[in-house]
Amino acid sequence: MLDVEIRSVIMDNIFTMPKKLSWLHLSDFHYSEKIASTWELSRGLFFNDINRLLEKEKVGPWDIVFFTGDLVGHGKKEEFDKLNDELTILWDNLPPKSDGKKPILLCVPGNHDLKRPDEKMKKSAIYKAFKRWNEDPDVSEIFWESDDNDYRGLVNDAFANYDDWLKSCRFLPPDGIVRGSIPGDFSYSTEINGIKLGVIGLNSAFLHLDDVELGELALHGRQILRVAGDIDKFCAKHDINILLTNPSPRSMASQ
Repeated sequence: MLDVEIRSVIMDNIFTMPKKLSWLHLSDFHYSEKIASTWELSRGLFFNDINRLLEKEKVGPWDIVFFTGDLVGHGKKEEFDKLNDELTILWDNLPPKSDGKKPILLCVPGNHDLKRPDEKMKKSAIYKAFKRWNEDPDVSEIFWESDDNDYRGLVNDAFANYDDWLKSCRFLPPDGIVRGSIPGDFSYSTEINGIKLGVIGLNSAFLHLDDVELGELALHGRQILRVAGDIDKFCAKHDINILLTNPSPRSMASQ
């Protein structure tokens, strides 16, 4: 139901004290009314695992929580409202860092975080044309040439509830996030415990407005350009750089 990964990076040399950056990686919560009762029963097991990691494995406290998509089940506003309640419970159970602050949240959307078009929209000419993304290069060219076109409107509408939730989420960094032209794209630069960190998050589910086959999703260099500028210069500014996306590489088109 909820995938969890723990990572810590320690940087040191013979002249300085070790520097540590630690994060908790969550994915695929799929919170919805359908799984609510199941989660009520299993939430305690999840927090038992969190406490075991903290007390026995000594891996915390964490500086960042990464959440790589599928936070909710169907992209509904009421699901994101309930997600806030669950995140509040989680943050209440996470230990503060040495400075007394709780970790920050950085996240990207998955295909379950969008609201799929209704049947009327699926019959429209613009939707049918957009579905030919991998067959007709003109579709992607129009999509990327401006922020204001019908194809962008489809994607913006699909992720509107995610975008609204993101703008009001109190667990994100209060400042420093650079937003992209597609909902969910961002970059973030910070320094934690003397380690300069750069994070780029990309919406890799913007083509997932309906069922897709493996290899039909896409990322584009313009997504990175919009949030980070020159990627080589962006990476050179940081000791560690992290890219966040949702689907597995098998889902992405080869180009």
